[in-house]
Amino acid sequence: MVIKLKNILLEMVFSSFKELFSSAPEALQKRILDLQKIPQHPEYHPEGNVLKHTITVVNRALQQNDIDLAIAALLHDIGKDETLAFKGERPTAYGHEKVSAKLIKQYRDWIKELGGNPVHVFYIVKNHMRMKKFDVMRPAKQKKLSSYGAFPKLKTFSTIDRGGLDV
Repeated sequence: MVIKLKNILLEMVFSSFKELFSSAPEALQKRILDLQKIPQHPEYHPEGNVLKHTITVVNRALQQNDIDLAIAALLHDIGKDETLAFKGERPTAYGHEKVSAKLIKQYRDWIKELGGNPVHVFYIVKNHMRMKKFDVMRPAKQKKLSSYGAFPKLKTFSTIDRGGLDV
């Protein structure tokens, strides 16, 4: 009952990227806005820069009525600002999920204030790229990744973390 009530409140409080973004600490807001300067490979992200992708993924996550997914969506690619590199003209951001996950610890109190579980958000953000290869992982690796309690949230997140502007 408490979880359902929390989800109803989430739906009422945060119905858009802008509302969730506005609740973030100022330093985090600045870093998120700076994501507009980070390009992405157009084949995988036709929506354009990292900020546009983040906005779209947050709006998709909010439809799930799960604050952990919404916060993970806001922070999942934030580490691309530190990991941006180019292979020829193609932008890459290998390891961005590790940088992004470290920020979860820094903003732990804010995540808790929103009713989120920092441990679940950390798990989702840290592993969101691994889920893209889950079907081809060895069974032992699949078992290890899926043994965590928040794995269903990670699976859901993997369906909303895709390119394109459709919500």
